[in-house]
Amino acid sequence: MKLAHALPFAALASAWVIDGRHQSEHPVRDMANAMARFTSTMAGNPNLFIDEIVAATGELHVRLKAGVETLKSSGLNGPEHVANLLWLGQKLGPFGRSMHESVVGQKETVERNGYCYIMEHAVDAVQTDFYSFGDYMGGAVPQHEKAAAASYAEGILTILNDAKAQFTKDHCTNASPPSA
Repeated sequence: MKLAHALPFAALASAWVIDGRHQSEHPVRDMANAMARFTSTMAGNPNLFIDEIVAATGELHVRLKAGVETLKSSGLNGPEHVANLLWLGQKLGPFGRSMHESVVGQKETVERNGYCYIMEHAVDAVQTDFYSFGDYMGGAVPQHEKAAAASYAEGILTILNDAKAQFTKDHCTNASPPSA
């Protein structure tokens, strides 16, 4: 991977971890805010530069990952926590469709700049974060809510799997790893 390609992710990750915001007391709200920020950056904006597309996706990944890690270490529980998890879970399907539309809608820009491989892996990172959230949510909710939690997680994972596939070598030119 070229250094220039890795910088947006590295800068976001270090800035996020260094300033300590990953220790939020409201990880579910923080994750919802990260999703909203991504949507406001990407939705309906066909004139984004490639660095903006990659940075928005990288920032989403970093913030989601931090939120999931905080949830896992927080010890939060109780009816309010379950309600918050299910509230966010209900937002996953609409967000997944919006993210799919946004990143696939930018495919021409991604292809033209030779970022297919990077975008495939950026979407994969976000998909992994939602998998981790779904796993956490499934373990945190009561038995009678587990089917709903699983449905929310499976829905976004399927949607993002299709988005990720649009950037593979079968569907996107320049989908090989960048040379050093």
